Amino acid sequence: MIRDKRKSLDKATLYSYQGAWVKKVQDIKNSENENERSFPVRALINSDKNKFDYDDKIISIGFEHGF
Repeated sequence: MIRDKRKSLDKATLYSYQGAWVKKVQDIKNSENENERSFPVRALINSDKNKFDYDDKIISIGFEHGF
């Protein structure tokens, strides 16, 4: 079941209109490893709530990307 859910997430990130490229923002000055580079990965961005003063989103991304 877990493998099937992961397979669905991977397909959805590629083919869904909610799929997007995301990139982790890192502080280079306070980073432990200065050679560490962040690269963009695919994720699902689902809108949860739209309020007047803020916009909540739910991001679905694989655990191995470290977000």
